Amino acid sequence: PDGRPQMRKAIDPSRDQSYFLFATTRDQLDYLRFPLAGLEKPAVRGVAAELGLRIAAKPDSQDICFVPSGDYRTLIDRLRPQGREGGEIVHMDGRVLGSHSGITDYTIGQRRGLNVAVGEPLFVVKLEPELRRVVVGPREALLTASLSLDETNWLGDEANIEAAAEAGAPVLARVRSTRPPSPAQLAMTDGAVSVVFETGEEGVAPGQACALYDPADPDRLLGGGFNASTTPDSPVAAKCLTRSTLAGGCLRPIAGCWKPGPGYAGGIRILARSPASGCRCTAAFATSRPRWRARSRTGVREVIWSCCIAV
Repeated sequence: PDGRPQMRKAIDPSRDQSYFLFATTRDQLDYLRFPLAGLEKPAVRGVAAELGLRIAAKPDSQDICFVPSGDYRTLIDRLRPQGREGGEIVHMDGRVLGSHSGITDYTIGQRRGLNVAVGEPLFVVKLEPELRRVVVGPREALLTASLSLDETNWLGDEANIEAAAEAGAPVLARVRSTRPPSPAQLAMTDGAVSVVFETGEEGVAPGQACALYDPADPDRLLGGGFNASTTPDSPVAAKCLTRSTLAGGCLRPIAGCWKPGPGYAGGIRILARSPASGCRCTAAFATSRPRWRARSRTGVREVIWSCCIAV
């Protein structure tokens, strides 16, 4: 409306590259042109065929453009050789489950290829390069409540992204090119721009790009930044550390406590484990009173709430 150019998604969703273009500045956008943005791939091939171009029938490339062989690990190993050093695969509760030959083989959210078996689905929830550790846990532990942005860029109506964050602007946040954008809100947290998700977002890792779109016009790219740090969705990713009426004590409290306030309720799923008996429980907070019901391998038992700690 004000005559300024906008960055918008391509008409073909499967070919849209707006996620990777979030850092395009206003000055750059003023002279950039995308002649293929309004065409789907078959139409582009048709134009190429009419022009007699040999690439008209060329198969789609699935490789990273600067890694022709497709073996990106070789490139990473050359740039970051320390990533090929072996280390431990550790459960988030502290158990050592196995070993690995380099953290470059793993990514946040990965489930396949972990080569550990504990009787429950496990996902990579954290990478600790300095300790050469791969941390795994249940799917609930992947949920992220918010992230902070670094190296930001803004194409929205506000003067800059800080002004939009101060105003609490609603956005659609896209943390991976293959994931749909999620409803969120910008905020200022400790002097940094942050993205607060309406519901926990899975598979968010530091270093990823986070592209922001306009909820009122989802095809419009507002800018974005790189994920500098994340905050876990604590209620869902909490460990419940309790004592139980199960024989031998299925669960037991340990040091450190995060306690829900009075009347705190809601369908929160908590994973807990007893080092003594090996019993595993999934508890659901079903009442505002400090009482839980847990399902274990020996059946349903009542568990008295003792202590919870966010992870």
